[in-house]
Amino acid sequence: MSITTRPEDLMAEANKLSPVISAAQQAVSENSKNIDAGKATTVAAGLIDAARKAQQTLADVRKFPAGRRAEADEILVTAERSYSDWRKALDAVETVFLAELHVSLFKAPTGTDALIARQDAEQVLRRRDMSLNDVFRTLVRTGGPVAQLALSPWLELVAAGRNGDAGTLRTLVETEFLRSAAAGGNDTARTLLDAPAAYAKVRVAMDKIASECLGVNRSAFAERAMSWGSEQPQKDAEIRALRAQLKQLQK
Repeated sequence: MSITTRPEDLMAEANKLSPVISAAQQAVSENSKNIDAGKATTVAAGLIDAARKAQQTLADVRKFPAGRRAEADEILVTAERSYSDWRKALDAVETVFLAELHVSLFKAPTGTDALIARQDAEQVLRRRDMSLNDVFRTLVRTGGPVAQLALSPWLELVAAGRNGDAGTLRTLVETEFLRSAAAGGNDTARTLLDAPAAYAKVRVAMDKIASECLGVNRSAFAERAMSWGSEQPQKDAEIRALRAQLKQLQK
């Protein structure tokens, strides 16, 4: 990389950020499309804008270095606070989002549908040539009210009566149902399947943006910028003037 030699070059460079940031911002945008990411794209844009403003501040050689550094630090502290707030809230946002999808998709049958589904399910449950896992796979693949029953709290009742692991069984049954529903074109099921991975990718991309943007004050660019506008030349000039005055007095 060429070394900046003029203030105008420094300011032009201040408007440029690492290509890593652009790639991470694109990842945030893509993976936030089908989930509630808590305004991740807005926070990402805020971090990027703050990084650019901080660099521009550092590059403004009309100001003393200490003042530029303090102003740039303040810009980044504000951006970091916004990012930190978003990061802390994301776990709750994800939990609520997934819970709402879960409730909308896993609805227990009611009324006559529930009675008929229970009778059909118990016929399959009586088969002793099938494991409990296979019984519930069969019920889910049946679809309709029978599948809904298999996903309801009835699952826990059956697991307890058969000395089965209700947690493991529920995970298996829900995964089976989601895959089947998603394959059949159910958008909610597809979102519920894909959401955990999407949230993970958003977190990784946002962390990368934050790391790059909030570190611009410690970059090589910042060091070059701080070398401009140093107070030392002014001090040297003052010393030379004092020496000249002293010589005049000594004559």
